[in-house]
Amino acid sequence: MPLSVKTAISIEENLLRKANELAKQMHTSRSKLFSIALLDFIKKNENKELYEKINNAYDSELEKEDVKIANGMKEKLNENMANDLW
Repeated sequence: MPLSVKTAISIEENLLRKANELAKQMHTSRSKLFSIALLDFIKKNENKELYEKINNAYDSELEKEDVKIANGMKEKLNENMANDLW
């Protein structure tokens, strides 16, 4: 089991009340609820950073051949969609 440390934080009273209610509904401690929420927030932030890195990698200018291929794919897709009998 990971080592736990105590900490003091300041949060809005209304938020604390909602956290207490949720912890009770989940049959868990408030500390566990905060740990779950913080871990989820950290993971989402890491995913956001990864997403931004991927977007930046693909954000560079396409070479002429890439543009030609992409345009050809768009044309083919439009042809297929026009022939689709939905």
